[in-house]
Amino acid sequence: MDAIAGLLFLGAIILLIMTIIGAIKKNGKAKKRFLAAVICFVLAVIAIQFTDSGKEARKKAEEEQAKKEKSEQGEKEAEAKKTNTEEKENKIEKENKEVVSYKIVQERLNSAGIWYVTISTPATKEDELTGLVNQFKGLAENKKEKISSIFVNIQKENGSSALIGKGKIALDNKGVAQTGVEKIGAVNFEYLPENIEDKAPIEESKSKYTANDVLQAFKDANLAVPEDRDNTSKQCSDLGCSQLITTEAVSIYQWPTEKKAKEIQNQDFGDYQKGTFIIRFNDKSVEQEPYKRILDEFKNDETETKDKKEAKEEKSEEDKHQEASINVEDVKKDIEYSGLGAHDKLVGVTFKNGEIKGTIELAKNNLIEPKDQAVTGYSQLSDSLLKKEGWDTLTIEYVNVGTISMKRSEKETNEIGDYFPSIEIEKKLTSN
Repeated sequence: MDAIAGLLFLGAIILLIMTIIGAIKKNGKAKKRFLAAVICFVLAVIAIQFTDSGKEARKKAEEEQAKKEKSEQGEKEAEAKKTNTEEKENKIEKENKEVVSYKIVQERLNSAGIWYVTISTPATKEDELTGLVNQFKGLAENKKEKISSIFVNIQKENGSSALIGKGKIALDNKGVAQTGVEKIGAVNFEYLPENIEDKAPIEESKSKYTANDVLQAFKDANLAVPEDRDNTSKQCSDLGCSQLITTEAVSIYQWPTEKKAKEIQNQDFGDYQKGTFIIRFNDKSVEQEPYKRILDEFKNDETETKDKKEAKEEKSEEDKHQEASINVEDVKKDIEYSGLGAHDKLVGVTFKNGEIKGTIELAKNNLIEPKDQAVTGYSQLSDSLLKKEGWDTLTIEYVNVGTISMKRSEKETNEIGDYFPSIEIEKKLTSN
């Protein structure tokens, strides 16, 4: 429309010029040309009017369209927000439905702000158990007392007391120091699937001898049996043996009956069988015949020689404790999990004559005094170890701080279980 108006204006100007020329020449066409110029001018004005109206109409239409699109976009965003909210609500509802049931078996909150909890649950999957531990962050917020860290032990519902998982959470910087986790709110979870299946009871051997008698006979004959340990509870439920003594040189298996031992030997298990015993050589470089000759002396299960009986009765206290339910590796794991804070270092650990001795180097912590670190760490560790048999004294040296040593007989018991009172632990802390 703009182009038409321009042409009309141009035509009007040309006609006007021609009118002037006609008037000068007096050829009689000036009047007609003037009239045509006026008509072009009028039409141009009308065209311009239509052009302006068109622009306004287009502008108005565009504004209306923009308004409509904006409205539609707003509706879409509102709908998306609503959908998002519904999805979140559905997710929360689904998560709430999927939370597995559990029952608190024991719980204790000490003065250092550490909440110890033992629960039982029918759940067995790792993600389910981790989720259960994570729930205790919310539960801790609802407690009146200030909680810095949480230790959660999980048992299988209607099963043994063996743990199928254990986790720890730090709720503040102090809790990070107490638990050794990487950051506040993080869940450190250890899954223990080997304890999920209910193991068959260990059948006692009908022999008058035990694997410990064989071990002692090997020692009396000065045969190599380094680092001997009783692994009965760990492996015999699966293997069907009555007792298992493991050393770096040879393992001694005992079975309920001689018939059972022969059946197992026929399955190419072990290296030599006699009576209810099978021995397997872990170090193939040792001379095997001396061990076999000693084992031959145990072939008659109905007779016990005087020497063997006396040797059995005269076992040292060290031997008795080596037969206990824990060994130095078990103790080391307990210290690393329960007795160390963030960046603390286990320098060394021994387990001899019923005494656990450990040396721990405490990391510097601006929130907790070294003395309080030591008392808290010892309390956590002893709580864990008092659930296990086989030791009499727990002695922990904290480098540049002091040493704490307590006997098992000093424990106290409440509805939750055995523990050493924090006040007594503090009294036992002696400077190095």
